[in-house]
Amino acid sequence: MTRRKRLYLDMSEACYENSRKLFLDSNALRRRKSIGHAYSLVVLSIEESVKSILYRLAADGLIKFSEGKSTDPTAINEQDLLYHKPKHKILADIITASIMYAPFSTAFEGIREKKIDVMKAKQIMAAAIAAHQVLMVDLADPSSMVSKQVTKFFTFLESLNDEKNLGFYVGKQNSSILLPNRVSKSKYEYWRDFQNDFLVTTKFILESGIDPQVLGIFRESRRSVTRRLRKVKAQSEAK
Repeated sequence: MTRRKRLYLDMSEACYENSRKLFLDSNALRRRKSIGHAYSLVVLSIEESVKSILYRLAADGLIKFSEGKSTDPTAINEQDLLYHKPKHKILADIITASIMYAPFSTAFEGIREKKIDVMKAKQIMAAAIAAHQVLMVDLADPSSMVSKQVTKFFTFLESLNDEKNLGFYVGKQNSSILLPNRVSKSKYEYWRDFQNDFLVTTKFILESGIDPQVLGIFRESRRSVTRRLRKVKAQSEAK
């Protein structure tokens, strides 16, 4: 194992542990009825979970960190992890990918046999594609429950940094004093429940890892995307 991979794995574990402690501290503040501060710690806990996953993916070679500008168009500037908004965007990307691929992951998770024949594989894929098409229709329909929930989530996510600050600081609006506890109980509970599940997901990713064969496919895919993006950029600059 290289020193860089060991560092990334250690960073991943440390970020997860910090995320878990922030979540527990948030619960303690909630019991003291300090909703605003509890809410802000939940947001910070979410951000640390995102960092934990990113460092694990970097350790596995699925993403690449850069210091400053990079010639790799898929690389993530590691300094961006010091700021809130880039982490919120990364979280949005993770959730988007989870939603888009959910029908396929659900279909394949149901497989119990070590080997399946071609016909069954085709049936599983056809069912996953059908479920994906239904999901796309639901997402495109503003009146559907799925669409409303997803829209609510991403609208809220866009303002998460401002919301987090509201939970920490005293502010002023016209002649009114805005106290940290103006964050509603329902808003806190929404993100607390989300993070409770997200911590479980984060721990699963850290402990289970990725099958080496699948890992190889993903790595080659990242390299292929990098080559294509570089080619597109070169063609664009040549015009």
